[in-house]
Amino acid sequence: MRWMMAAIVAVAMVPAFGWQNTGDIPAADAPQAWFLAKEDVVVNIHGLTTLTPELAELLATKNRILTLDAVTTLSDGAAAALAKHEGYRYLNGLTTLSDRDADALGEHKGFLFLTGLTTISGRAAEALAKHEGNLFLGGLTTLSGGAAESLATHCGGLSVDGLTALPDRSAEAFAAHDGWLSVDGLTTLSDDAAATLAEHEGSLGFFALTTLSPQVAEALAQHKGELAFEGPMNLSPEVAVALAKHAGPLAIPGVWSLSDEVAEALGARKGDLCLRGLQILSDESAAALARHEGGLSLDGLRTLSDEAAKALARHQGGLSLTGLTVISDEAAALLLADPANWLPCRSGSHAFYGQQPGTPRATAGE
Repeated sequence: MRWMMAAIVAVAMVPAFGWQNTGDIPAADAPQAWFLAKEDVVVNIHGLTTLTPELAELLATKNRILTLDAVTTLSDGAAAALAKHEGYRYLNGLTTLSDRDADALGEHKGFLFLTGLTTISGRAAEALAKHEGNLFLGGLTTLSGGAAESLATHCGGLSVDGLTALPDRSAEAFAAHDGWLSVDGLTTLSDDAAATLAEHEGSLGFFALTTLSPQVAEALAQHKGELAFEGPMNLSPEVAVALAKHAGPLAIPGVWSLSDEVAEALGARKGDLCLRGLQILSDESAAALARHEGGLSLDGLRTLSDEAAKALARHQGGLSLTGLTVISDEAAALLLADPANWLPCRSGSHAFYGQQPGTPRATAGE
């Protein structure tokens, strides 16, 4: 699914801003921090466990990506100084957060990572909800209903991936959240919680939810935004029929094989469909999926028979088969008749035949 995973984005940004791994910098080494603060670079201070206000003030001035994951304690005033920093800030080493520090961090704008926290007070949740940008609290294993209601008022992406269950009260709160919502840790979901979460406006994704009842699938299918199930999953025909009613982009990359009945159900839907984990596709299933309307990702397939290719060539909406290693020239020609289809380059380079939406078409041998 197309989640805003800031860790990946941050790595992608490194070439643009440079990288400085400062190693073991003691808290008193202000001159070196001042040197780093004058440059737009990625700063990773992995030897610093305590952050003073003076050092925080220096580091917060210009750096776009600030990684302080070894910091386990913020001294008085350090959080307030860091609030002036705009960009990516990693403070995953913090395991506790005082209400005072939460107040200060709530003033931050940008990406804020606090995945070391396993619990937060309702007061701290209320303060962090004022943060502007994407907020990552993936370490939380418990969250009171009041804290959930506070965090739900946060504007921007919100990750609470450490939660394995979501009470109905919390589900109702998060449904009103403005921004993408990641609850990848959920292993169970009640019918009522599913129906409530479906009302959330924005991307909604699950990773640990590996089994779905038809009732939960039916409820989640009413969700208006992107819906993704990243974990390993076996789809029953009943669940597939329910999910096919989802009108937005649907990603089920954890599905490795499809029965012909499931393919028939998914082929009846309209809207982008991601099945990039699929390893095997029968000719009958290919014919069923060919009736799907919208972008279709089958990037996990390594081989494709001529009969399956003939069927998929009739698909409308763009087809991605970038994982293919075995395909006949005749089958490739059929698929490439549609310039919206994407196949791997025959030369073995990183260029591709065909065109993906928004991607310039590459020529053979590039």
